[in-house]
Amino acid sequence: MADTRYQLEGNAPQLYERETVHTLARPLAELMFAHVALQAGNRVLDAACGTGIVTRVAVERFDNLAHMMGVDLNPGMLDVARAPAPITGVPVEWRQGDVCALPFPDESFEVVLCQEGLQFIPDPLAALREIRRVLVPRGRLAFTVFSEIPAYYAVLADALARHVSTEAATSCLSQYTLRDATILRKLVDDAGFGGIAFGSAHDNIVNRHFNHRDLLFPTGERCRSLRHSSRDVEPESGRAHGVTAP
Repeated sequence: MADTRYQLEGNAPQLYERETVHTLARPLAELMFAHVALQAGNRVLDAACGTGIVTRVAVERFDNLAHMMGVDLNPGMLDVARAPAPITGVPVEWRQGDVCALPFPDESFEVVLCQEGLQFIPDPLAALREIRRVLVPRGRLAFTVFSEIPAYYAVLADALARHVSTEAATSCLSQYTLRDATILRKLVDDAGFGGIAFGSAHDNIVNRHFNHRDLLFPTGERCRSLRHSSRDVEPESGRAHGVTAP
């Protein structure tokens, strides 16, 4: 059964696109493609695509892909993803679906991408096994997760735990639950992948984002907007991972 804790309602998807994508999600996507190259004729799945920034950056950089598919559990995010006019001739399609039960036949894609989505999935092992199912033999999975908790989030989570609720603090830190490389390696190995490669990418993306934009994050069923100073934040590293399906 799909988990609905991270469903965004009302205008939250539009706020996410306006306030977070351009200063955080797009730079992270560009950083990922500094490590991941797509090839002509690839059929590519953007898993947990959100408002579609990874797909947009992919078709900007690689205009000879066979097909680009974005899948997300949240229909509001997909509505935002569908809004921009096509920017290349690469066929792009959006589909609502659960990464733990992907609505695609076996061996549908040469590449699966997942930017900062795996940590929000209740059963990441089930998701990885589904991703392996839809990959062709020797297909590639590339995903990113944050590898550190920034000082800002640590302080914020502590304040939420003391003044709001434990659930709010847990939600605040949910995007950092897969920061341990040992846990990640075991997950992808247990899912049946081979050729596992880990890499770290360090950048001031998060610092710059906090300096220029509000941070939107889910607490329960609402999204709250907080203003803050860049002095509260330390630079954060992200880990990029490439694995292949046997």
